[in-house]
Amino acid sequence: MLKADRMQHKVIMKCDMCLDHPTKSPQCVEKCPMQAITLEEVTPVQPSLEEVN
Repeated sequence: MLKADRMQHKVIMKCDMCLDHPTKSPQCVEKCPMQAITLEEVTPVQPSLEEVN
């Protein structure tokens, strides 16, 4: 559950999967002050099929 920081009047919002700029990272990744959110491109892995026996 995400909550707002009422002492510093900061707002926390749930991710809405925004992709305003397809060539850039989402806003949450760009704006995260501690760089706790990252975006990585992952290549799909295909299992190798081997005949057993």
